[in-house]
Amino acid sequence: MTDEVEDRELLRRLAGSGGEAAMRALYDRHAPAVFRLVGSRVTDAAAVDDVVQEAFVVLWRKRDLVRIAGDSLLPWLMVTARNLTMNEIRAGSRRPLASGADVLDGPTVDGPERAAEVAALLRSVDAVVATLPELDRRVYAACLERGLGYDEAAAELDVTTSVVRNRLSRLRRRIRDDDYVRGAL
Repeated sequence: MTDEVEDRELLRRLAGSGGEAAMRALYDRHAPAVFRLVGSRVTDAAAVDDVVQEAFVVLWRKRDLVRIAGDSLLPWLMVTARNLTMNEIRAGSRRPLASGADVLDGPTVDGPERAAEVAALLRSVDAVVATLPELDRRVYAACLERGLGYDEAAAELDVTTSVVRNRLSRLRRRIRDDDYVRGAL
Protein backbone atom coordinates (compact mmCIF):
# COMPACT_ATOMS: atom_id res chain seq x y z
CA MET A 1 0.00 0.00 0.00
CA THR A 2 1.24 3.47 -0.75
CA ASP A 3 0.84 6.88 0.82
CA GLU A 4 -1.60 7.74 -1.95
CA VAL A 5 -4.24 5.58 -0.25
CA GLU A 6 -6.03 7.84 2.22
CA ASP A 7 -6.44 6.85 5.84
CA ARG A 8 -10.21 6.83 5.44
CA GLU A 9 -9.90 4.13 2.76
CA LEU A 10 -7.38 2.15 4.81
CA LEU A 11 -9.76 2.31 7.78
CA ARG A 12 -12.53 0.95 5.56
CA ARG A 13 -10.23 -1.87 4.45
CA LEU A 14 -9.45 -2.82 8.06
CA ALA A 15 -12.88 -4.41 8.31
CA GLY A 16 -12.55 -6.24 4.99
CA SER A 17 -10.31 -8.89 3.53
CA GLY A 18 -7.35 -6.49 3.27
CA GLY A 19 -7.38 -5.69 6.97
CA GLU A 20 -3.89 -6.84 7.82
CA ALA A 21 -2.30 -4.99 4.90
CA ALA A 22 -4.29 -1.86 5.75
CA MET A 23 -3.19 -2.09 9.39
CA ARG A 24 0.43 -2.46 8.32
CA ALA A 25 0.13 0.62 6.09
CA LEU A 26 -1.48 2.67 8.88
CA TYR A 27 1.15 1.51 11.36
CA ASP A 28 4.01 2.34 8.99
CA ARG A 29 2.51 5.76 8.29
CA HIS A 30 1.62 6.84 11.83
CA ALA A 31 3.70 4.82 14.32
CA PRO A 32 6.68 7.24 14.30
CA ALA A 33 4.48 10.15 15.40
CA VAL A 34 2.75 8.01 18.04
CA PHE A 35 6.15 6.84 19.35
CA ARG A 36 7.30 10.47 19.60
CA LEU A 37 4.21 11.45 21.56
CA VAL A 38 4.42 8.55 24.00
CA GLY A 39 8.21 8.84 24.26
CA SER A 40 7.86 12.48 25.24
CA ARG A 41 5.89 11.49 28.33
CA VAL A 42 7.19 8.08 29.38
CA THR A 43 10.85 7.29 30.10
CA ASP A 44 10.69 3.50 30.09
CA ALA A 45 11.34 2.16 26.56
CA ALA A 46 9.32 -1.01 27.19
CA ALA A 47 6.36 1.05 28.41
CA VAL A 48 6.57 3.22 25.29
CA ASP A 49 6.47 0.11 23.10
CA ASP A 50 3.54 -1.27 25.11
CA VAL A 51 1.50 1.93 24.88
CA VAL A 52 2.10 2.35 21.15
CA GLN A 53 1.22 -1.28 20.52
CA GLU A 54 -1.93 -0.92 22.62
CA ALA A 55 -2.99 2.17 20.63
CA PHE A 56 -2.89 0.12 17.44
CA VAL A 57 -4.61 -2.82 19.16
CA VAL A 58 -7.42 -0.44 20.17
CA LEU A 59 -7.62 0.69 16.54
CA TRP A 60 -7.89 -2.95 15.43
CA ARG A 61 -10.55 -3.76 18.02
CA LYS A 62 -12.59 -0.64 17.26
CA ARG A 63 -12.01 -0.67 13.50
CA ASP A 64 -15.76 -0.89 12.83
CA LEU A 65 -16.53 2.00 15.22
CA VAL A 66 -13.73 4.49 14.51
CA ARG A 67 -14.85 7.65 12.76
CA ILE A 68 -12.37 10.27 11.68
CA ALA A 69 -12.83 13.96 11.03
CA GLY A 70 -11.00 15.00 7.90
CA ASP A 71 -8.73 12.65 6.03
CA SER A 72 -6.19 11.56 8.64
CA LEU A 73 -6.41 8.91 11.32
CA LEU A 74 -3.47 10.49 13.14
CA PRO A 75 -5.53 12.75 15.46
CA TRP A 76 -7.57 9.72 16.59
CA LEU A 77 -4.39 7.69 17.17
CA MET A 78 -2.72 10.56 19.03
CA VAL A 79 -5.68 11.03 21.37
CA THR A 80 -5.88 7.27 21.94
CA ALA A 81 -2.13 7.08 22.64
CA ARG A 82 -2.30 10.13 24.88
CA ASN A 83 -5.13 8.59 26.93
CA LEU A 84 -3.29 5.27 27.18
CA THR A 85 -0.14 7.11 28.23
CA MET A 86 -1.99 8.94 30.97
CA ASN A 87 -3.53 5.64 32.11
CA GLU A 88 -0.04 4.13 32.20
CA ILE A 89 1.29 7.00 34.27
CA ARG A 90 -1.71 6.99 36.64
CA ALA A 91 -1.38 3.26 37.15
CA GLY A 92 2.11 3.88 38.45
CA SER A 93 3.44 0.78 36.77
CA ARG A 94 6.19 2.73 35.02
CA ARG A 95 8.25 5.80 35.77
CA PRO A 96 6.22 9.02 35.49
CA LEU A 97 6.42 11.84 33.00
CA ALA A 98 9.68 12.26 31.14
CA SER A 99 11.61 15.47 31.33
CA GLY A 100 14.54 16.94 29.47
CA ALA A 101 17.37 14.49 28.82
CA ASP A 102 15.39 11.60 30.31
CA VAL A 103 13.18 11.42 27.22
CA LEU A 104 13.31 8.17 25.29
CA ASP A 105 16.22 8.14 22.84
CA GLY A 106 16.06 5.26 20.39
CA PRO A 107 15.42 4.34 16.81
CA THR A 108 11.72 5.18 17.08
CA VAL A 109 12.32 8.73 18.31
CA ASP A 110 14.31 11.47 16.61
CA GLY A 111 15.98 12.22 19.92
CA PRO A 112 15.26 14.08 23.13
CA GLU A 113 15.10 17.46 21.43
CA ARG A 114 12.38 16.31 19.02
CA ALA A 115 10.44 14.55 21.78
CA ALA A 116 10.56 17.74 23.85
CA GLU A 117 9.38 19.72 20.81
CA VAL A 118 6.43 17.37 20.35
CA ALA A 119 5.50 17.68 24.03
CA ALA A 120 5.73 21.48 23.81
CA LEU A 121 3.68 21.46 20.62
CA LEU A 122 0.92 19.45 22.32
CA ARG A 123 0.95 21.84 25.28
CA SER A 124 0.69 24.74 22.84
CA VAL A 125 -2.28 23.12 21.10
CA ASP A 126 -3.92 22.56 24.50
CA ALA A 127 -3.34 26.24 25.35
CA VAL A 128 -4.94 27.37 22.09
CA VAL A 129 -7.91 25.05 22.64
CA ALA A 130 -8.35 26.41 26.17
CA THR A 131 -8.91 29.91 24.73
CA LEU A 132 -11.69 28.77 22.39
CA PRO A 133 -15.38 29.38 23.07
CA GLU A 134 -17.12 26.52 24.87
CA LEU A 135 -18.84 25.15 21.76
CA ASP A 136 -15.55 25.08 19.85
CA ARG A 137 -13.88 23.20 22.73
CA ARG A 138 -16.75 20.72 22.72
CA VAL A 139 -16.43 20.27 18.93
CA TYR A 140 -12.67 19.75 19.36
CA ALA A 141 -13.25 17.16 22.09
CA ALA A 142 -15.93 15.31 20.13
CA CYS A 143 -14.20 15.21 16.75
CA LEU A 144 -10.48 15.31 17.46
CA GLU A 145 -10.22 13.72 20.88
CA ARG A 146 -13.00 11.15 20.70
CA GLY A 147 -12.99 10.63 16.93
CA LEU A 148 -16.66 11.31 16.26
CA GLY A 149 -17.71 12.16 12.73
CA TYR A 150 -19.40 15.45 11.88
CA ASP A 151 -22.91 13.97 12.01
CA GLU A 152 -22.33 12.21 15.34
CA ALA A 153 -20.78 15.31 16.91
CA ALA A 154 -23.63 17.47 15.61
CA ALA A 155 -26.22 15.15 17.13
CA GLU A 156 -24.38 15.02 20.45
CA LEU A 157 -23.90 18.80 20.58
CA ASP A 158 -27.39 19.56 19.27
CA VAL A 159 -26.12 21.67 16.37
CA THR A 160 -26.10 21.20 12.61
CA THR A 161 -23.43 19.26 10.77
CA SER A 162 -22.34 22.44 8.99
CA VAL A 163 -21.79 24.16 12.36
CA VAL A 164 -19.48 21.31 13.39
CA ARG A 165 -17.65 21.37 10.06
CA ASN A 166 -17.22 25.16 10.08
CA ARG A 167 -16.11 25.39 13.71
CA LEU A 168 -13.69 22.50 13.30
CA SER A 169 -12.20 24.12 10.21
CA ARG A 170 -11.88 27.45 12.02
CA LEU A 171 -10.28 25.93 15.11
CA ARG A 172 -7.81 23.92 13.01
CA ARG A 173 -6.85 27.15 11.25
CA ARG A 174 -6.48 28.89 14.62
CA ILE A 175 -4.23 26.10 15.89
CA ARG A 176 -2.15 26.19 12.68
CA ASP A 177 -1.88 30.00 12.90
CA ASP A 178 -0.57 29.94 16.47
CA ASP A 179 3.02 31.25 16.36
CA TYR A 180 4.53 28.34 18.27
CA VAL A 181 2.56 25.67 16.41
CA ARG A 182 3.43 27.23 13.05
CA GLY A 183 7.13 27.27 13.95
CA ALA A 184 7.04 23.61 15.03
CA LEU A 185 5.35 22.26 11.92
